[in-house]
Amino acid sequence: MTTVSTVPTLVASGKKSRVKFTLTESNTNYVRVWCTAAPEGSGLGNKILALGKIASAPRVQVFEGQGGADHPWANTFDKGGVYTLKAQEYTKGNAWGGGYLNDPRGAPTETKVGSEATLSLLVGDRLTHQLGTGPDQATLVVYAWNDTIRRTSKATHGEDSPAIVNPTSERARAAAGKAAVLTQLGFLVDDTLTSLLGASSLLGVVADLQSKFDTHLTFASRHDTNDTNNTIGTELSTTVSPDGFPAALALIARKIRQHLTNDSGSGAGSAAYHKVSGNEKADWLNVPIMMSCTPETATALLSDLVRSVYEHVGGPGAPTVAIHGNNTTTTQVPATIGSLVELHRAFFTALALNAPTAVAGQGSLAAALASYGFKTG
Repeated sequence: MTTVSTVPTLVASGKKSRVKFTLTESNTNYVRVWCTAAPEGSGLGNKILALGKIASAPRVQVFEGQGGADHPWANTFDKGGVYTLKAQEYTKGNAWGGGYLNDPRGAPTETKVGSEATLSLLVGDRLTHQLGTGPDQATLVVYAWNDTIRRTSKATHGEDSPAIVNPTSERARAAAGKAAVLTQLGFLVDDTLTSLLGASSLLGVVADLQSKFDTHLTFASRHDTNDTNNTIGTELSTTVSPDGFPAALALIARKIRQHLTNDSGSGAGSAAYHKVSGNEKADWLNVPIMMSCTPETATALLSDLVRSVYEHVGGPGAPTVAIHGNNTTTTQVPATIGSLVELHRAFFTALALNAPTAVAGQGSLAAALASYGFKTG
């Protein structure tokens, strides 16, 4: 039965490809191929849908010919997903030319050989995602085949990915070039949905953040006064709808910001949670950069909250001594979180730097002044 392969091996939507049908039946030299199912909204999908109104088993012929490497189906798929094909092999031609002029026995023949083969062709999707917020944004580009992100190259697919492109500011450009960000970007390759979002999904990240933040609030060894005003509570870390998730994250962001700025709810400085040598301190470096989101940017806000909390309480090392008067040995570190959250977290960490370091090819003064709104050019 007919087999299928492609050049390139990973075919992406919107990119030119060659689909090779290899004939395997005995003495066959011709093949016809039909598409019986295609991604919704694709050109082929729309044609099949239209035929379905007049036929019980609609299908669209996409190829006929000798097949093989020298006779491929050259096509640009307009949408990623799974395309289901049916292929039938034939023997065409007539070695005997007949016994006389116009002998009908010498006419070309076409003989069906074997049964139809069902083939599956997977086409990748180009996906984009916002990093950062406000004036400091960039676009993450990845290509996904089925449930997995794969690396693409300019030579093969016309574009290198995963990649961070189109920064909207100097700060965003600098953040996109940071070593920590590029490291996390590389970790996206071969990731599936589970590894992108974390084993316990985004809600699991929220639950872990809530538990450790609420525990931190009443660590008297770290605070001059326990914070009993900004408890997140389990109500905000339980299952919510996609539309409710942004609202829950916005409330959590407000609680975190208030704790970091010694705010009991009456304004910054209205409480004395953080004191060092008798002086009240506010952790402005680690306050959330984002304070609200849409369903589409919820991952970004959650990632910023993860950065804010774990940087404030000390992350994998000791608590921030400059904010917490007593540097205890107890640490609060995040549970395993997905690679997408980690990428956002690294990007926000770079944006939050008040004394950014230059990336490759950038002058130190240009890097520093980018934090104050300076632009190059």
